[in-house]
Amino acid sequence: MIQKDIVKVLAAALFAAVLAPAFAQDAPVKIGYAISRSGPFAAGAQLSQEPNYVMWAEQVNAAGGLSVGGKKRKIELIGVDDRSEVETMVRSYEKLMGSDKVDLILPPWGTA
Repeated sequence: MIQKDIVKVLAAALFAAVLAPAFAQDAPVKIGYAISRSGPFAAGAQLSQEPNYVMWAEQVNAAGGLSVGGKKRKIELIGVDDRSEVETMVRSYEKLMGSDKVDLILPPWGTA
């Protein structure tokens, strides 16, 4: 009986390993960015940068999605407020790449 259970578990694991990449291809492309939504840089970032990110994602999704390996995948934007603070921005990007596991990072907004 134990051998049958082991075979079932191994078969399920093999099945999941083979199918996981196929399911991942249907998942949205997660694109992350940190931007000033508050603080002294918010006015510029909210006027010139974030609306463009959102508009681009909406246009690409309306056209079927981003072409990845010949397949169209929707875009999921993950934006966070960096509060116009360099330290917060760095921590935000670390979180986006670490625990949020975004596929792509967009650049932060700043001035010269």
